[in-house]
Amino acid sequence: MREVRVLDCGHRSLLVLGPHGTTEVETDPGLPCGRGDLLRRSPAVTTRTLDPGHLLVACSGGATEARNRDGTLYPHPNG
Repeated sequence: MREVRVLDCGHRSLLVLGPHGTTEVETDPGLPCGRGDLLRRSPAVTTRTLDPGHLLVACSGGATEARNRDGTLYPHPNG
């Protein structure tokens, strides 16, 4: 087993892909990177254990805001 720690800066949810399907990693979303000076407390960190055969998928802002030549957003599988 592997353990990952996640600091959520407001991007789409992380996904865990496994042999029995896909699950979303529930986190406590924080402020975007570079805006931590506005927080009154330390940002929450989520710890998740990944079993063998599981894959963690993360999408950054660039992936979710990509557009084609006409300016239309590309479809995203997570909505």
